[in-house]
Amino acid sequence: MRKDFSSAIGGANIEFGATAIEDMVFDLGSRASITKVLAGLQCLYHDKARTDKILRLIEADVNPDGVVSKEHGREGMNYWQIMVLSAARLGANLTFDELQDFSTHHQALRVMLGFNSWEACSPAGFSYRLINDNLNKLNPETIIAIDQIIVELGHELAPEAAETVRGDSFVVGTNIHYPIDRRQLADGIRKLIVIGAKIGEVYHIAGWRKHAQLMKILNRHTKGLSMATRARGEAGKARLEKHYLEYLSFAESIIRRACETMEALEIKLGTSAASSSEYSDLTYYLSASEYMRQLTVRRVIDKEIITHHEKLFSIFEPHTELINRGKIPQPIEFGHRVLVIEDAAGFICYHEVMDIGAVDKVVLAQAMETLQQRLNGKIRSASFDCGFHSPQNQTRLAEIVAQPCLPTKGAKQAKAQRAGASIEWKAARDYHAGVESAIHGLQAGNGLDRCRDKTFNGYKRYVSLGILGRNMMTLGRLVLAARDPKAEAAKTLREAPSF
Repeated sequence: MRKDFSSAIGGANIEFGATAIEDMVFDLGSRASITKVLAGLQCLYHDKARTDKILRLIEADVNPDGVVSKEHGREGMNYWQIMVLSAARLGANLTFDELQDFSTHHQALRVMLGFNSWEACSPAGFSYRLINDNLNKLNPETIIAIDQIIVELGHELAPEAAETVRGDSFVVGTNIHYPIDRRQLADGIRKLIVIGAKIGEVYHIAGWRKHAQLMKILNRHTKGLSMATRARGEAGKARLEKHYLEYLSFAESIIRRACETMEALEIKLGTSAASSSEYSDLTYYLSASEYMRQLTVRRVIDKEIITHHEKLFSIFEPHTELINRGKIPQPIEFGHRVLVIEDAAGFICYHEVMDIGAVDKVVLAQAMETLQQRLNGKIRSASFDCGFHSPQNQTRLAEIVAQPCLPTKGAKQAKAQRAGASIEWKAARDYHAGVESAIHGLQAGNGLDRCRDKTFNGYKRYVSLGILGRNMMTLGRLVLAARDPKAEAAKTLREAPSF
């Protein structure tokens, strides 16, 4: 049984004794992120049309076929509660465990969820698994659509915010360890042993009875290799190569054993093997392990130089790309570039996870065209850094906005461009630096330094949730500032554009 909470907009779906969402009062002296998020959610809740539109978007993802009964079965999480927890997750930069604890013990969050506030843990908050399963049903595109509704609402409070935008890209890392080939191969072999042992137990396939001993041998090889890499001189190189040969021989034996297990599983399951999760997992980790073994042989034994496009930076997150930005303290990062465009009020009105290998100048024109159309042509000034420069982008940006600011590359060219630029261009260039503060806020305050979710779709969902959390905070800050401009909860170091 899943209630859509649309009746809660009229107050009918809130527990007896619970404070109404409209009656919530926030501590204006609080600087906690969750306070701003909840104030933003309250503002959204007052707008019945937009709230209902968001609930319908969530319903399309959570219950796409309409098969979940609203009258029968165990009561689950309603669509408004999914919205609240989605905004709170990275708006307050919480892990799922912390979010579960907040849903049980944080009084204001429980009021926003529609629970009884005067009895702290009745009913108990949602379980970790329930929160995880429901929030992970949302598609990245759905979150982006919700985010646009939030920005649209925010622009009613700050009508001039859409006139000035500034953008830049940054790297959101994937959740991987530093990609060294021996570690990658060890990850694959470890998974083959675990999956093989499970298949052997469930389907009675021989070959993995001593799986615990195999794991100890793997750990001994990896530890020996780690110690051998510290040795220097010719003797050290010979010792390292000897350890690698033994390690690769062991890896080959595990891969061979996994191939035999896969053949035996195909015989047992027949045509239904392709639909088995164990079979698909074994197939993937078998191919990934063999690929990493071959790369290791080529690099260590054959002394080849492996190019970046051939490398696999994580067998668990194979979509990860290496990005060499050359910036201190992390010149090399592993993840994806994310383009963000911020307006004058602090809303991230556009974001995009860039395609693998894409650079800033490739995405600028399309992004600005989309954003200008989304904001109904309100953008008057847009500023970016020299990484977005190209002759074509200079022309296109000038066609999209009245006051483009796109500096050229090269010290001499940039100096000449600034010398002949208008006052508005110079002001926009000086104002542009503030986008770095917005990026730092996303990384430090909204979890976008490193993605904690799995798969590429999970990565895009995580980034979108971080943007949603930031925009909900900004909306809440504007609401609280309208009540008391000097309140701690309303304070910001943001400077209004002077052009």
